[in-house]
Amino acid sequence: MARRASSRCCPRTRGRASSRSGPRRWRTAGSSRTTPAGTRSRSSTTNSPPRSGDRPAGPAQFWAAVRACRAVAVAALVGLAAGKRGVLAHPERHTRLWRVLCLVGFPVGLAGAVMFATTGGTTGLDAVALALTVLTAPLLAAAYVATLFQVFPTRLGAAVSRALAPAGRLALSNYLGQSVICAVIFTGWGFGLIGRVSPLTAVLVAVAVFAAQVLISAWWMRRHHYGPVEWLLRAVTNASVPPWRRAAA
Repeated sequence: MARRASSRCCPRTRGRASSRSGPRRWRTAGSSRTTPAGTRSRSSTTNSPPRSGDRPAGPAQFWAAVRACRAVAVAALVGLAAGKRGVLAHPERHTRLWRVLCLVGFPVGLAGAVMFATTGGTTGLDAVALALTVLTAPLLAAAYVATLFQVFPTRLGAAVSRALAPAGRLALSNYLGQSVICAVIFTGWGFGLIGRVSPLTAVLVAVAVFAAQVLISAWWMRRHHYGPVEWLLRAVTNASVPPWRRAAA
């Protein structure tokens, strides 16, 4: 009876006793919380800076995309002009051009690639880095092509050319195949390994996928005239059914 009376007369004492005996409670309201000592501390999540991927697209990103489309159009026109002049059909006649492209394309193209790799997507210069790599990437690609044209006339280059030729004839099929394979390996609806493997592992995966495609392409072209996607594209373009399998020798 005495205990009941004391608890009724002194509700504050009962509240203190229950707070001491019960577990400590944390109360979160918005971005602040109450600690057991009664002090408020700001939540660490509210003060964290936004990630670069969370920033809304602004004018810089828009104009970077416009410059990218413009660069692609210019590259397509340059390729068309090169085809009209027969530069790719007779590479042995343009040895001086290949040397100039290597001397200019590698330093400029690699500089743009390094800047994009070191700053793109991680700092406020991501839009500038994207625009720079879009402008310099065609020079780097041209330097790669020029290097191949200088290597292919050699004995080793001729052997490499014969080995890669079937994969080149299945370029679209191999491109789509690479996209599907890498999506299964790296994206969330596959194994989800993106960001979980080292750059060296990613390079080894790319080399293994391409090596497998080279072998499969050689096997395929011995039995078929075109790749599966190339066959479909040719059928739609010409509105006729092209031959599928090669005649048995």
